[in-house]
Amino acid sequence: MQIKDLVKARGPVACSLIDEYCKTSIRRAVVTTRVEDCDKVEIPDSWKQLLHAQADSVPLPWDVVWSPAQTWFSALRQLVIKKCCGIGVMIEGRHAPSLVYVFVFAESDGAWTFRGSLPRDVSEAAKSASLDLPSEFTAFYQTVHNGFQDVMEAELMPFMSTTMGKLVSEEDAFGRSKKKPYVLADLIPIYNTGSGDYICLDKQSSTSAKVIGGTYDHESPRDSVFNKDVKSLIDQRFEIALTNYASPER
Repeated sequence: MQIKDLVKARGPVACSLIDEYCKTSIRRAVVTTRVEDCDKVEIPDSWKQLLHAQADSVPLPWDVVWSPAQTWFSALRQLVIKKCCGIGVMIEGRHAPSLVYVFVFAESDGAWTFRGSLPRDVSEAAKSASLDLPSEFTAFYQTVHNGFQDVMEAELMPFMSTTMGKLVSEEDAFGRSKKKPYVLADLIPIYNTGSGDYICLDKQSSTSAKVIGGTYDHESPRDSVFNKDVKSLIDQRFEIALTNYASPER
């Protein structure tokens, strides 16, 4: 069987395809579809429920994991629920433990994956950054995943992991110009496109009602504008994958 058969496969057949694909495609890591193999690492009960359901050929209880992302990251949630062909857990490797989502490309025999990191309590990180953010936004990191990375190097970054001031210098951003249209230290990157651009929230503008920011354009950073609705920017990114790249609905 080929990885494209995963779109219709269920139960042990699906698990076998996922195990084989991950073994050959995800380097320097061990990914398993067996709950008993996960005793080596601490993972949430919700991840175990997904593995059990997959092995038993029953619909995966996505809402066990994804219900906190009903509003925030809604396009990402729809991508997972509608298009994901199977899951595994990375138990060894640089990103372990993480939940691995396998998608089959819509118009080829290839596949691609997302890795969701362990959720964590982000309240202290938000407090130390003097941020009062929407509860639906922080709930994602606390109960779903603290970051979400695909094999093509695009990444929904871990919560408050850095600032643009630590990723780029003022000279790189503004050259020798004395005019600085924004403050790099106020921009917290949320999404890394993998091509040098970042969707960022602006600490000075974001509130408990709305996350404001924009896209840092590495080719023309002085022209980057940070007065946008970050929720919409994130959704637009994942709607591209939802529409163009992922396998047909199962």
